[in-house]
Amino acid sequence: MPLTMRRGFIEELLDSGRAMVMIDGLDEVPAGPLRDQVNKGISSFLNTYGGRGNLFIVTSRPLVKDPPFIADHKFREANIQPLPEDARDALIRRWLPSRLRPDVAAPGGRRILARADELIQGLKGQPPIARLATTPLLCAMLCARFTDDNCTLPKSEHELIGDLCDALILKRDAQSHIEGGDSPWDSLSLAQRLILASRIASHMIKGPHSVISRSDAKAKVIQELEGILRTRSKTKITAKRSSIGCSSAAA
Repeated sequence: MPLTMRRGFIEELLDSGRAMVMIDGLDEVPAGPLRDQVNKGISSFLNTYGGRGNLFIVTSRPLVKDPPFIADHKFREANIQPLPEDARDALIRRWLPSRLRPDVAAPGGRRILARADELIQGLKGQPPIARLATTPLLCAMLCARFTDDNCTLPKSEHELIGDLCDALILKRDAQSHIEGGDSPWDSLSLAQRLILASRIASHMIKGPHSVISRSDAKAKVIQELEGILRTRSKTKITAKRSSIGCSSAAA
């Protein structure tokens, strides 16, 4: 049943000081005029609602200089730490039920719920994998594996990262019911998409850039796509010539 929100509900929460506002990824806004504009907007919002008891949380990677609103509104700094074992186990026990499609009372539901304890016990027997589960994203990826019929723990960090890439780069669109089209991207395999993504990442690291403009990203994607498609075309031509040669030899 879809949830509906009455008009003015958010304003009521903010006015009464009962809201928790999370502003995520401040560092992902490009430095310069756009970030200045965003910082001014946040500062104005805090001037209006910051003194009423609302809780404001801002997340960011380290910045060269904190925006003025951090000091003006007396934000306290906290570093995100790896998940301790009890928090990791709590995440697993909450994540799996949240992903259940059948009712938890159904046989399939009970079976999947039991996998939370199976996963927790399995991690205790594999410390290297348990270390990866201290990162919420990778812990969620482990949970996702355990919703499959053939649930197993990965044998290495490489295998888990591979699953994560598969989920984010290849399967995400299908699971979000985003229909594919006739673009070159839709025809790429997972390996080819990883090549494209890694080259863009390399371009940003060498910059160094935490973000790049839309036009720069578009130009880089087009450049890398053209290279991948040229390579694929040459491979097909070579394979075709090879098969012709084999046919001639057989004749």
